[in-house]
Amino acid sequence: MFARWIGDVAIGSFAVTASVALAQPAPPAPAAVTDPFVTVIGEKPAKAEASDKVTDPKDPNFVRCRSEPVLNSRAQRVKVCRTNKEWAAASREGNRQTQELLNAGRPTQPSP
Repeated sequence: MFARWIGDVAIGSFAVTASVALAQPAPPAPAAVTDPFVTVIGEKPAKAEASDKVTDPKDPNFVRCRSEPVLNSRAQRVKVCRTNKEWAAASREGNRQTQELLNAGRPTQPSP
């Protein structure tokens, strides 16, 4: 009799656990990207007006997009769109930071 009672309790607690697990709310959606130049792949970018479109690829206001990897992910990528002017500024800033890092590790020359 005691063994049967434990079995009933075990089955009853399983049913309660299963119903609680099924009643859980869905996990929250991932946080939205706040960078105006980043478009998550799968999302549709905002449409530009036809008069605003620049067609010359050498124009500083021509928009170029490229896919960049996401940190800590092997497969996920984001689409980054910037103007040629913004790409050039980002490149200069990256080169400046790299040069600064390299110069910080070099010993200074003693003055004569």
